[in-house]
Amino acid sequence: MATAKWVQPVVIALIGAAAVVVAAVLTRSPPPRQLPEGHVLSPAAGDTVSTAFRATGDFANIPSGHHVWLAVEVGNLLWFKEPEIPAAGRQWSREIVHGAGGGPFALCLVEVSAAGQRAVESWLRTGQRTGSYPGLRDQDVPGMARLAVVGRLVASGRD
Repeated sequence: MATAKWVQPVVIALIGAAAVVVAAVLTRSPPPRQLPEGHVLSPAAGDTVSTAFRATGDFANIPSGHHVWLAVEVGNLLWFKEPEIPAAGRQWSREIVHGAGGGPFALCLVEVSAAGQRAVESWLRTGQRTGSYPGLRDQDVPGMARLAVVGRLVASGRD
């Protein structure tokens, strides 16, 4: 019977340890989703740029089905710049054309949902058909998030 004295505490300890392991497995949450992020590396805020200039940057963690664009922002209106930046990449470089004389503007790196992508594509098709590209407001592009904004840019009028 001497063996029975230590068996009961060991069994209880093993059951307790197993309960802790089971509870840890059952309550384990999935790893947190990494938030999308992006940067405009050039130009820098406050730069004077020509009417056609090269912009560069990077991004990461773009959700599946989302799209990445550059847009020029004047006041509270956006003009998306073709072509779209492939979301599968990490680094990007684009030639941006923006007219001179309009005052300061911002360059925005944005992520859009599938619904936002449809809105941007519709806006581009309408502009190609009519020759008119009225600026879009944030609410015109569902599921849009700014990843980076470079402000106070000025177009010099020189290429």
